Formats: sequence, C-alpha cells, structure tokens
Amino acid sequence: MRLSALALLSLLILGSLNAAPDVACGNLSVADSLYTLNESVQINGSTCMNITANNVTLDCAGFSITGNNSTGTYGIANNGSAHNVNITNCNIGNFTAAIYWIVATSNATITNNNLSTTQTGGGTVGLYMQFTNSAGGNSVIDRNTILIPKAGSGNGVILYNGLGNTNFTNNVVLSNATGYYAVDFNQVRTGNYIFNNTVSGVFGIELWVVYAPYTGIGVINNTVNATTQAGINIRSTQSTPIRGNIVRTT
Repeated sequence: MRLSALALLSLLILGSLNAAPDVACGNLSVADSLYTLNESVQINGSTCMNITANNVTLDCAGFSITGNNSTGTYGIANNGSAHNVNITNCNIGNFTAAIYWIVATSNATITNNNLSTTQTGGGTVGLYMQFTNSAGGNSVIDRNTILIPKAGSGNGVILYNGLGNTNFTNNVVLSNATGYYAVDFNQVRTGNYIFNNTVSGVFGIELWVVYAPYTGIGVINNTVNATTQAGINIRSTQSTPIRGNIVRTT
C-alpha cells in the first residue's frame, strides 16, 4: 500500500497505559481496543482499514482517510464477522464506499463522521451495510454527514438484507445521484427507525420491509427534499408509521 503518511494510528489496548507502535492502513485486529488516528492519510488503489476483531473502536479525532477513487476500494471495511464496532469522528472520501460492512451480525455504532465519494458508478456509496442472515443489525447510525455530489454515483446510504433494530438518526444526506435513493433501507426487517434526518436527493428515502415481524419500524420527523422523484417510498405489506415529516418535491 502506498501512503502519504507513515504513522496513522496509535493503538491503545483498553485497560493498559502502554500504547503500541503506530501502525499504517491495514487490519485493526486486536479485540477490545481503541484505535486513534494521529494524522490524515491518503492511500491509492487499496482499502485503508479492515476491521477483523470484535469490540473495536476507531476514533479518527477529526482526521481524514482519503482514496483516489479506485474501483473496489473502501475507507473502512468490515467484511467478515467482527461485531461491536464503533467508528467516530472520521472524514472519509474518494473510495467506492467510505464505510463498507458485510457481516452476519453487527452491533455497530457509526457516529459523527463525514462520508463522501466522487467516484461514479452504481456501486458507489457513502455507507453500505449488508447482513448475511436475516437477523443482523442492532446498530446506531447517528449525526453523520454523507455527501454524494456526482450524478453518476450511487446511494448515499444503503442498508440491505435483514437489517433490524437499527436507529438512523440526526444524519444529513445530500445526493445528486440519479436513479438511486439518497437513503435506502432495502429488504430489511423489524425495529428500524429513520428519525430526525435531513435528506436531499433525486429520490429521498426508501423503506422496503420484507422480513416478519413488521413491528417497530417508522419514518418520523425527517426533512426530505426530492428533486424529481419520490420523497418517501414505503414498500411493506403492513402499516408503517410515517409522521411528522416535511417532504418537498420539485
């Protein structure tokens, strides 16, 4: 991997006062650990960080992780079985996905991050989470800003296949992508709340519920601006609470 900075992360093992040596982009592989970014990094042609251990927190401390828009690269990836992962205070941009999650279960907390991509193509996305069984999720996605500035890109956020018991709250999502929802809860299950977000895009919010039970879901108190298509689209065989939203279409 080619980096513009030599030292990126300080690894502090929880419960210890001794910091491990600085590490570059690579695997965050020590369980029950706090990783803190020391400075911004740029990487070309590769994924920066792969989370491979449980109970990991990554605090970027306001620093940036930047790619060069190479296809199939991710700022932060959890493409295995790691759960109880927290990502906070990161600025991530110019990857196929800023954060990319494919796991069986999750218990993720993703808060106070700025996620963006200027890569084009249908697979590009700010935040992508997919679950390999119908019982994944149990996550909090809160106070993030997600920006997709180019018309040829994909979703701002896509949460896919079995996601449940996840709160998507207080986020700002701005997307110029044509043909994709700015926020897409796609083929999900119970317990998902889309609450108090500001969403702007050609399409606004989709909530597509396919797994029973259908209780504990709702789209509440959001502000949605859709330029040409649906502001909020619900696909479900059961009633879904939709209240307190401000929806504008032009």
